[in-house]
Amino acid sequence: MRDSSYNVVGSYGITGMQQLKITPTADTPSFISDPLKNQRGIVLLVYCRGAVADRQMVTFFKQVRSEYVGESSFYSFEARDVGALGDVLAQLHAYNPPMLAVIDSSGKVQSLYTGWIDEKTLEQRVADAVRL
Repeated sequence: MRDSSYNVVGSYGITGMQQLKITPTADTPSFISDPLKNQRGIVLLVYCRGAVADRQMVTFFKQVRSEYVGESSFYSFEARDVGALGDVLAQLHAYNPPMLAVIDSSGKVQSLYTGWIDEKTLEQRVADAVRL
């Protein structure tokens, strides 16, 4: 029998691995914990300023944000400013920018990408997460 805490359709990674989840702690900033308390999803982008591919991702992020801002909270951070994220990156086990995390309203990480991601994939992953 499969444990319900394991990955299901729409998750990433190796089947059977426990799904990542953001659990607000005293070290989690309120702009992350408050949306989760209000059952609102989060889309988080960490990028490197000046890199051409990262500038593209920021542009894609802004376009997707304009379409889905009613359903999720969107935050982007330059890599040098990640201290403002408290324990979020540690909970994601992700430390190398660029990084995109799509977190559903229950705190479950629906998608986590490290490295460049194109506009169509970014939009699709956000669309999938807000439908859950």
